[in-house]
Amino acid sequence: MGLVIVNGTAVSAAVAALVAHKSIYFAALSQILTTINVKVLKGTNENFDPFIGRVKPYPGQVDNARNIKTFLTGSKFFKGPPTRGDGFTFRQDRYSIRTANQWIGPVLENFGLAYDQLTTKFNSVTDNLLIDAVANRILYGGNFQARAITSTVEKFRQGLQNIGRMLFTQCTEIINPATNWDLPPNLCSDDPNNSFLFKGLNVVIAALTSELGFLANPVGSHVQTAEMGNQVINSLALVSARYTLEAADVLSQFATAHLFALYQAFDLRAVEMEGKGVGAPDATKYLGRAARRIYRFVRRDLGIPFLGEKHLASCYN
Repeated sequence: MGLVIVNGTAVSAAVAALVAHKSIYFAALSQILTTINVKVLKGTNENFDPFIGRVKPYPGQVDNARNIKTFLTGSKFFKGPPTRGDGFTFRQDRYSIRTANQWIGPVLENFGLAYDQLTTKFNSVTDNLLIDAVANRILYGGNFQARAITSTVEKFRQGLQNIGRMLFTQCTEIINPATNWDLPPNLCSDDPNNSFLFKGLNVVIAALTSELGFLANPVGSHVQTAEMGNQVINSLALVSARYTLEAADVLSQFATAHLFALYQAFDLRAVEMEGKGVGAPDATKYLGRAARRIYRFVRRDLGIPFLGEKHLASCYN
């Protein structure tokens, strides 16, 4: 029984299914968060023009560009394609959003391959021995070897690290006054000379990014001979799957922090456009459909407030 749990494909594949579910969710979320970053940083939708994908037609890159371009529809923050002499400070956006297609695209393709590997496992027979009823024979094979599951979950774990590294740069750029297109330093709504509001969050996500990088190290390269030499090679699939679940948990903390910063920035953009009002700003009317739904969920359903001067003053007292 212990051998089945530790070394069999069934248990490791079950954990890998949880990994796949979470990883695919984060692949979709990374595209939405990138879309929101483009809006907050007043980026251009030129980065996601279909022509760019036509001349370098990687499927993941094309899919990502199409999704983000669709998500940008209806937003009033981002710039359209820049033209000569339009007065923009930069002709191109920074790498974190300009090359997001080329960064996320390979992750999507690897996730697709990993999903196919996992699907094959769930629709196959891994017993040993195997009975071929048609040919009336018994075969002793190695379908129990779960190396395919190791390959699957390590693709997912590497992809989660790649997503986290990109989001770290995006989040840092909206906090840093040198890169955030005239948003207040550290996303402060009060006096920036006395407040370092989101600087602490940047420290948190830096630590989480480092942790993701550590977890992304391969497990499959650490195989040891086991069972007193009987298992001279074994998969370590369950170990790798567990570490990938841990990486997904770290990325969920990261994405939560990033989303918190993004909507603070959105509301500050609303203040920039409308001026300070009596109540909390509402950026809803400036957002595209996808970002608007998440904004309402964060602000209304979860009850996470804009950190305005009154809110901060009540915390300090």
